[in-house]
Amino acid sequence: MNTPTSTASMIEGDIDRTVARATSKAHETVDRVAASVTPVVDRMRSSAESATHQLQSTAHELMESRDQWMQDARNYVKERPLTTIGVTAIVALLVGRFWAR
Repeated sequence: MNTPTSTASMIEGDIDRTVARATSKAHETVDRVAASVTPVVDRMRSSAESATHQLQSTAHELMESRDQWMQDARNYVKERPLTTIGVTAIVALLVGRFWAR
């Protein structure tokens, strides 16, 4: 005949085994998911690094273009000061008429 203490011990043993199995299955599932996600994360990281490199390269090229445009504008003003004043006056007149409406 089972005593209450031995029945409680059997139930505790069943619960412990059930928890151990559930824990083991959970670890297996986590490991399986991690193994399948790792390559995806690596590809995403690689893509992000590539995009970052391309953006930095484009930003650098734009800065160089801006510097070149500024230098070209300075040279134009130095070479043709009267033309520059005339174009500026015409643009100012047009803008003034546009805003007056």
